[in-house]
Amino acid sequence: MYLGALDHFLHWLEQQGIATHSVNAEHVGAFLVGHLPHCCCSATGIQRWRTCPGVSI
Repeated sequence: MYLGALDHFLHWLEQQGIATHSVNAEHVGAFLVGHLPHCCCSATGIQRWRTCPGVSI
């Protein structure tokens, strides 16, 4: 599950044009709160952050 969640996040970063070396807390928040609730990506991984143990914002 964690690798799927990471894959989804990396896919989103790429779509947003965000380099992995520049990721910060704002990007993570935008993914969890802004992207996931409305996600229709075909990428695998979690689509609701609440389903992923250990994730908190």
